[in-house]
Amino acid sequence: MNEYQNSENEEFNSQSEDEKVGMPPPVPENPYHNKDENQYDIPPMRPANWLWQSIVVTILCCSPLAIIGIIYATRVNSLYDSGQFDEAAKSAKTARLWTLIALLLGLIYIIYVTVKMMNGEVSTDMLPLDNGASIYNY
Repeated sequence: MNEYQNSENEEFNSQSEDEKVGMPPPVPENPYHNKDENQYDIPPMRPANWLWQSIVVTILCCSPLAIIGIIYATRVNSLYDSGQFDEAAKSAKTARLWTLIALLLGLIYIIYVTVKMMNGEVSTDMLPLDNGASIYNY
């Protein structure tokens, strides 16, 4: 058997490139092949950008801190699309952090004002006009 295999290999090697019909085509290069340590074989999932949550917290809680969340949230998609996956994940985490901080502080403020109103400790600017007067009486 070895003689048969050796003679077949000699015949195949003696053929020119045009005669090698049985050869498979070359394998195309994988675009996700790990060429260096900063690239990925398969790109990770796109992180949640927290954009709509930041906008809702900015509007409902009137918190300027949520604007920081909006800024970081807008960076997530562009960083991911440019292949900077780690930076996109960092921006998503930072957007989440600032959005949740703004939400927490907004809720604490709303609860504080509600408790003050319930206890009657409202400033005089927020009380109705004395003697039943209103803007319609003028």
